[in-house]
Amino acid sequence: MAVANLQAVTGEKITFDFDIGRSTITPNFVTPGRSAAAPYAHTIAFTDKISISIDLPENRQLPNNITLKLTNSNDGFSIKEYNEIALINYSSGGRHFRTGVGGLIVICVLGGVPRNPIPSLQAVEVILNYSHHAEALICPVNGTSKFNMCLYNAHVAQGGNRFG
Repeated sequence: MAVANLQAVTGEKITFDFDIGRSTITPNFVTPGRSAAAPYAHTIAFTDKISISIDLPENRQLPNNITLKLTNSNDGFSIKEYNEIALINYSSGGRHFRTGVGGLIVICVLGGVPRNPIPSLQAVEVILNYSHHAEALICPVNGTSKFNMCLYNAHVAQGGNRFG
């Protein structure tokens, strides 16, 4: 199990828990530099389920619910653009909200010769929905509502196996 942690400017903590699988595929896309007639088999690292939790600080008003959008960047190696939207309703856990998303999320591709890992990037947007307005959480790194991360790098940084 690997974990990726993010924190918004206003103190909300967003945690992603995920497991990693590995598979070899011959994709239905063309690898850059190769012809359509000779697709290149890639080994992919993927996750097919992510558990997401959001913890709100004491000084923040509790929203009615939270909208979370997780996107896998289209880097030319993704099988498809992954786009998951989850609505997280208030839970009895006080200031703790939790949901899960599923579907194949490619987090790393082994391609080329030598077979170097090419991590996929993910982006997440979190919106707190109140009765009369909505508020997007802001990333402290880029100052926008889009948090950029790399689940593969989080996996490796926590002692997970490198692919290659």
